[in-house]
Amino acid sequence: MHSSRARLICRSTNPFTPSIALWQHFVLLNRHSLRQQRAHNSTETPSPYPFIGANTLPFIRAVDEADVASPAPSKVQELSIRKISKNNQNKWRGGQPKPRVVNARNPTPWDEDKPNSPVSILIKTNKEIETRGDYEGQYMTPMGGPHQFQAKREHLPWVLQPDRVSTSITGMQRLDMEIERFHEYATPSRTEALARRHLIDQVTSHVHRISRHMELEVFGSERTGLALATSDIDLRLTNVSAAESPPNSHDPRLPPPHFQRQRLVDRLHTLTAKLSRLPEYDACTVVYARYPLLTVLDIASGLEVQIVSSNDTSFARATMQKYMDEYPFIRQVYSVVKTMFEIRGLSDTFRGGFGSYPIFMMIVASIVHCPEARRPKTSGEGLKHFLVFWSDIKLDKMGISIEPAEFYDKDSQAPMSGKARAKLAKTPSKRPSFYMSLRDPADPTNDLGRKGHAIKHVQATLRKLSGQLMINLNQTDLDSLLTPIVGPVYSLNRGRRMRL
Repeated sequence: MHSSRARLICRSTNPFTPSIALWQHFVLLNRHSLRQQRAHNSTETPSPYPFIGANTLPFIRAVDEADVASPAPSKVQELSIRKISKNNQNKWRGGQPKPRVVNARNPTPWDEDKPNSPVSILIKTNKEIETRGDYEGQYMTPMGGPHQFQAKREHLPWVLQPDRVSTSITGMQRLDMEIERFHEYATPSRTEALARRHLIDQVTSHVHRISRHMELEVFGSERTGLALATSDIDLRLTNVSAAESPPNSHDPRLPPPHFQRQRLVDRLHTLTAKLSRLPEYDACTVVYARYPLLTVLDIASGLEVQIVSSNDTSFARATMQKYMDEYPFIRQVYSVVKTMFEIRGLSDTFRGGFGSYPIFMMIVASIVHCPEARRPKTSGEGLKHFLVFWSDIKLDKMGISIEPAEFYDKDSQAPMSGKARAKLAKTPSKRPSFYMSLRDPADPTNDLGRKGHAIKHVQATLRKLSGQLMINLNQTDLDSLLTPIVGPVYSLNRGRRMRL
């Protein structure tokens, strides 16, 4: 039996059907991929907004461009990032790229092939040190794409709106306000903190399922409260049993002995084999360092988790807390400095950069070595003094001590253990003079700058940023004092933070 009414057929090359809109709202969230419906004879390029009419597209694009020219991935794109098989981690649905961490180890696509990108410069630096033992420091430009990928400055969370800026405030007062607003932006929101806590619980649960003898402990910036919203999560793989770790067998502040270290490394390999089979993770890799670690990328959040076979960090944590209590503005300064290093590839410890703990102690050193009368009292003064102190200090002969606040001859008094000093006496191997020597106040035998051969790039960068800030503090028509320092961090992290 046929209908007595003739069926209306749209001959448009981009027809609208109500079923598509209903499908989008009620069915799409349970689907892994979606194709735009259009006529089979159409040669028109598929629209990035398949469910919106052609007359509405110009308005949508205008809204996107007004906010930021590089929009965050849509829910359709986010949901299409799924593994097809546990056994093949390189196959992804929808042809979408794997979620990636934007830093020096995982640069953005437009940074990988640039000769002046942080990654290229650090690789070139390593080669020059191997061949001739030295290199020329240069200003490190922030990672980021072409101009169309940058957000407008008036949309940045830390930029003060013109109607809220009083003409009577000084440049330093404005810098204080921007740093405080940036700290609020950079640290995890309530939702992001819950997402990070959920990931910690998830990894801990999976590790316990693999072996009930393995215990994980949160440490690092996540434990001290200094973590940024997109910071890696550090978990310490603790001793598995009292039999393998007799009490008082060694100083807990020192690295574990060889036999215990080997057992921990074996367990890292066990975790790598097991976690790589789970659909929640990708890029499980064991990295060999002074403290071997396992890096795992969580697919859902895009956060990187590091499981480290490190020593006890409670004493270092207490030392950091003491300085944060004495100088409350250190937290705000750290958020800016950490971002400044990270956005320029200078926090990549695998290529000669500086990690979170050395950066924190560099800030402390710049404060305690300032005369009492001129010691910073606000975050703006702290940032300004940090830039000036580390750009001007001569590192070829002297090292820096925090407790007590003094300088020492780094050739004869360099921080190291007695065993390392005895070995050095037998087989002298002079380290290049440009290396920074910073004595760890929590462990006098630990030199926080012994592997930071990018220090000349750090000083060149801080020298330029310091001079630029001094000029900008006297300007009244600038959009922001802080944006030249932190770079395009908002654009680079916008998509990742939306996923959290």
